Amino acid sequence: MDPFLICPVKGRGYYSDDFGAPRFAGGFHLHAGNDIFAAGGTPVVAPFEGRAVATPNALGGLAVSVYGSQGYVYNAHLLAYGTLGDVKAGTVIGFVGNTGDAMGGPFHDHFEWHPSPLPPPPLHVSPYGVSMVGPSGSPAIDPFPFLRGVCR
Repeated sequence: MDPFLICPVKGRGYYSDDFGAPRFAGGFHLHAGNDIFAAGGTPVVAPFEGRAVATPNALGGLAVSVYGSQGYVYNAHLLAYGTLGDVKAGTVIGFVGNTGDAMGGPFHDHFEWHPSPLPPPPLHVSPYGVSMVGPSGSPAIDPFPFLRGVCR
């Protein structure tokens, strides 16, 4: 079952399965999400009902996490925040930007999916040979197969 009711970037955008790609900004790490590229200022929306919380940091810049009944999503590099607090699917929580380590680069929403509980194996494996990134207590899994179901 797809955990997302709506694509997290409203309007025109494009993405690929870049989960697990090597990244070097802020020290070597594997990319823990999919980048959804869109024009700066394009609305970023909650993909499900939950609670939107500002989670800014040096790497992601302006960021929002939405906590729902099946886990949480993390959206980073935002230009500005939208509605925080209780949200429904489709509520604007931010706007596509290039803050944090993406400053000066292309506008995009870095989108992570942290399900709880983890789905049973087998998990989707990205082209980089990775299915999970992050701490064992709350790893990100590749959101690509779920985005295909809601982003057209």
